[in-house]
Amino acid sequence: MTFGLIPLTSLECSDLINWIAFNKYGVALNKTQMQKLLYMVYGIYLSTTDEKLFTDDSPKAWPFGPVFPRVNKYFTPGLIPSAADLSVSKIENNPIVFDIINSVVKQFHNKSAASLSHWSHEENGPWYKTVYDGGEAKWNKEISDILIKNYFPKHER
Repeated sequence: MTFGLIPLTSLECSDLINWIAFNKYGVALNKTQMQKLLYMVYGIYLSTTDEKLFTDDSPKAWPFGPVFPRVNKYFTPGLIPSAADLSVSKIENNPIVFDIINSVVKQFHNKSAASLSHWSHEENGPWYKTVYDGGEAKWNKEISDILIKNYFPKHER
């Protein structure tokens, strides 16, 4: 990251999303909701900064939409991290990440997994273009950062 920030991992970002959803809005996210909110945060961050939010995982085109495989493996629905579990120093040093996560969770914490999956399957969206490029469905293919960056709006503080 060119901003001189301490980079966050995909799991740290998902922990923060999960913590905010539960502690601010009383919502325990399921796996699908987590994946879609993380995808939004990843996309908005990428379009805003021109940089990846994290480098330890990347979105893949799975049947129910974009999925970060590492987060999918380790995220446990209903297990809410305590504030002590969060990488507070990293989060404090990444105010734009914190701001984007807060904004996304505020706007989408009450959306169902089905509605978020439906959104992620929009025709001409990054997932759709990745899966159906050339006509035949392609699963587990990495979704291009260029497609993601061009799809998501820049974050305005």
